[in-house]
Amino acid sequence: RLPGGPSSGAGVAVADRMGFAALGSDTGGSCRIPAALCGIVGWKPTARRVPLTGTLPLSFTLDSLGPLARSVACAAVLDSVMAAEPVWSPGRPMPVSGLRIGVLQGYVTTEWDGPVTAAFERALRALRGDTRLSERTVRAFELAALRHMPAEAVAAECAMTVSEVYVAKNRVIKKLREIVEQFTREYDEA
Repeated sequence: RLPGGPSSGAGVAVADRMGFAALGSDTGGSCRIPAALCGIVGWKPTARRVPLTGTLPLSFTLDSLGPLARSVACAAVLDSVMAAEPVWSPGRPMPVSGLRIGVLQGYVTTEWDGPVTAAFERALRALRGDTRLSERTVRAFELAALRHMPAEAVAAECAMTVSEVYVAKNRVIKKLREIVEQFTREYDEA
């Protein structure tokens, strides 16, 4: 079996019950894909919902830190803690007044399996049945033209990050070399 992408170790650990949950970084599916392939829940929060402090970003505009867990409830608790917000329970109703939803269309949905399409349509019917939601028609556009744009942005941002890490690493190596040389001199003089 294939466990997925970069957060696959986290996905396997949660699926195998080695831990309650795990954290992953997600730029283009690194939490969600391993979770799907391991039969658990993976969540990519909205950008900047969870602070990226202390992480090494691949893409500073697309990266998010998210939970991998065995249930939506567990993922929701971990997400709330990571975002320093009150814990939200999936069983507790949320206000939907004024909520706007975007519905996937086009090439994204064309190759879904039958059960996935059926579940998606059931969810849409349930959402549309709530009179407090407002539904608006927006001009559709084909996303295929934009397919490579995120990859190009990630590549550019990753190159910037790598160069910054290289510069910082060289500073650390230089400082370590100075410390070792100082220690060696003091040892030789003793």
